[in-house]
Amino acid sequence: MGKGLKVLVYIITFLVIISMVSLILMQFQLFPKGNWNFVVTAMLSSAYILLVIVLAFRRK
Repeated sequence: MGKGLKVLVYIITFLVIISMVSLILMQFQLFPKGNWNFVVTAMLSSAYILLVIVLAFRRK
């Protein structure tokens, strides 16, 4: 795997871990009031898109 793909994998891992932690914090209502569901959904969506890109480049 190239260096660029490894960086993308690290970014994906970071986004998924941060979104899971924020989901746990939202369950315990430790976030200030606001629309955090949109932020978590955006992080997971971007992680999924990056994962598709990584898998496409690994196939080549």
